[in-house]
Amino acid sequence: MDKHVFEILKQLAAGICLSSGGACEVAIHDMSRPSLSDSVIFIENGELTGRKVGDGMLRPVMEALKNKKGPIDDVLQYEFAAEDGKELSCTLVCV
Repeated sequence: MDKHVFEILKQLAAGICLSSGGACEVAIHDMSRPSLSDSVIFIENGELTGRKVGDGMLRPVMEALKNKKGPIDDVLQYEFAAEDGKELSCTLVCV
């Protein structure tokens, strides 16, 4: 990923989290990695789910990728239960 683009995405992640009142997590994934099990390259408010840099995608996204031929589409506001049972509202945007 281009360094300039990465810096812009990090700023956007921080802004999204701030505008949500802090109850938001934004993860940036590097989709060019050979394995998406360690695709998180930046995370804002990772303490909400316990995720960190080096983690992979959420389970529903991994399942969608396994079954999809070609690029994955954006998924706006899907529900997901984290490992600890916490209910999350998620959005996936592919760039």
